[in-house]
Order: sequence, then structure tokens, then C-alpha cells
Amino acid sequence: MYRLLSIILLFSLTVQAQEDSVKSKFTWGAYAEAFYSYNFNRPPTEQKLPFLYSYNRYQQLSMNLLMGRMSYQSKRFRSALAVAAGTYMDDNLESEDAVWGQVFEASLGVKLIKEKQLWLDAGIFPSHIGFESAIGADQLTLTRSMMADNSPYYESGLKLSFTSLNEKWYLAVLCVNGWQRSIRFGEGFNPAFGHQISYKPTTSLMLNSSSFIGDDRYILFKRKRYFHNFYANWKINDRWSLTGGFDIGWEEKLNDPSRMDTWYTPVAIVGFNVSDRHRIAGRVEYYRDVNGVIIDYPQPTGFQTAGYSVNYDYWISKRSCFRIEARKFSSAQPIFIASNGVVSNNSFLTTSLSIRL
Repeated sequence: MYRLLSIILLFSLTVQAQEDSVKSKFTWGAYAEAFYSYNFNRPPTEQKLPFLYSYNRYQQLSMNLLMGRMSYQSKRFRSALAVAAGTYMDDNLESEDAVWGQVFEASLGVKLIKEKQLWLDAGIFPSHIGFESAIGADQLTLTRSMMADNSPYYESGLKLSFTSLNEKWYLAVLCVNGWQRSIRFGEGFNPAFGHQISYKPTTSLMLNSSSFIGDDRYILFKRKRYFHNFYANWKINDRWSLTGGFDIGWEEKLNDPSRMDTWYTPVAIVGFNVSDRHRIAGRVEYYRDVNGVIIDYPQPTGFQTAGYSVNYDYWISKRSCFRIEARKFSSAQPIFIASNGVVSNNSFLTTSLSIRL
């Protein structure tokens, strides 16, 4: 895989070098982010917590994401290919096979109407759910929220999307393989569906609604799942920004489809640009899943956990950023493994260094 990543990056550099003499429609990019995290509970495992799927190692210098990406864009066609490695890929694509487990993105798209921004894309692409992605440098916080880590980061299938001429509206409908899946091995065709509506009433405010409807369990345990994500991004001024989100989901009970298990999670993140190179951000979040649909803990009250974090970013250059974050979780029940037993609180200190090409 690393050899394939090297070949792609080498080819990308060659294409980039030719752009001065030939107007190429190919673009390339690469991203790398290393991190180190200290877990104050000091559990006897290398993973911090089972419900985290990014930056989920402690007391070892790790690569969260090493990714190379190429894309092609013309008036009527577009495509993208990205391969990656790191603990993010290990944790999020654990169920994929050796080949698909290294594919970050692979898609082809065609513009259906020449005068309109109506596109049909097929392949593997970033999820239409949520405001957080795997690219840490694009996020206000160093680590991802419980909301992001426990909803899809990627999906595969078909996406029909439309962007209005004034770019205030973005509409999409999707037919996908399931809840964060590339391919359903050994199963019949059983698609899931979703939508996305984004509205930008002003240049500083965006509102988004996304959904997922489908069966996401294996044949013997299939249950219909309904999920909705809402978030708003508000750039208050040049210094302050605010992001708020709320996820809620319902899934049929295994032995009684007439009843539903419910889970939900709110999050709020505020960012402040101290200067061009310095930024701070704070986050408050809560996750409630008493029936263990997404996060399964065998406790009388299920999973009910609040989280708090604050981070500081220093932009070494436009392409490189050093970050440090303090984060704490507090649960309704003792669920966190510590060196002296099981406790209801867990705190971390995490640093990261990212470089983008």
C-alpha cells in the first residue's frame, strides 16, 4: 500500500510540474498528520477508548492519517482517487478487505445538464453526514467529536447533486451500500438511502440537513435504521465562529420491529482567531445511547457521556499546523478503564502536527 501511495504521489508531482507549460486539468494533494496522546487513566491497552475512531492511541507517537489524492475536473466530467494509511484507516476501515481498506476516496462523476450544476457521482466518497472530516487541519478542534466518530466518515454508491446558480442551495439524494461501507461482501443488493440539503442565506451562515435510511446489519440481525443530522456553521466575524450540531437516530428492536431504540447527540464548538497564526477553540458535547445501538456498554443506564475540550493551534505556515488539546469525558456510570479499576471520568492531553501539500 505504501508503495502504491508513493507511486501516486510521484505521478502527482510530475503532473504538477507540467502545469506551467500545459494547462492540465489534474490536481494533486497530500496530507499527513502525526499525533501523541496521554491518557491520565493509564489503561493497559494502546487504544484510548472503543468509541473513538480517530486519534485513538495513547503514549505512542502515531500517524493518524497519511493520504495522497489526485483529481480530474472538466466541464462535464470529474474524478478523484485517494489512498491513505494510519490509525484512522485502521480503526474506521477495519471491516473492509486489504484493498478497499486503503481507499480513502475513489469516484467518477458526470454533469447531466450542460447549463446546470447537476451531477451524478459514483464510487467511494466522503459522507454526506456531519460537519467534521478526517482532515484534521480543516477542523476547529484537534480531535473529532463523539458525534463524528460514531456516524459515517465515508460511503459508497450513487449521488445525484444539484447546486443553485447563486450557490446558496445544495441538494443531493443518495443510494449507498450502508452505514460506512465500501462493499457488502456475500450479501444481496440491499441499498440504503439518504438526502442532504445545505442552505447559505449569507456568506457567513450555513444550515445543513442530512439523513440515512436503511438496513445496516447482517442478514440475521437486520433492522431498519432512521437517522438525521442537522448542523449550522456561523462565522460571526473575522475572529469568532460557532458550530452547532444535533444527531438523532432510531432503529427497530431486534425482536419487536414495532418498537424503536433511540439515540441522540448534541455538540457545540466555538472558535476564536487570536491572530493569523494563533487560534483557540472549545467544545461541549453529549452522547446518549441507552440501548447500545451505536455505542454498546453493558450498563444499567447504557452509554450516557458528556465531553469537554479546549485546544490551541499554532500555524507554523499556511500548510503546517501544531495543535494541543485537553479533553475530558464524564459518564453516568463507571465505564472507563483505569490503572486502578473502572471509573466514570477520563481525561486526555493530545498534540498533533499536520502538513498539507
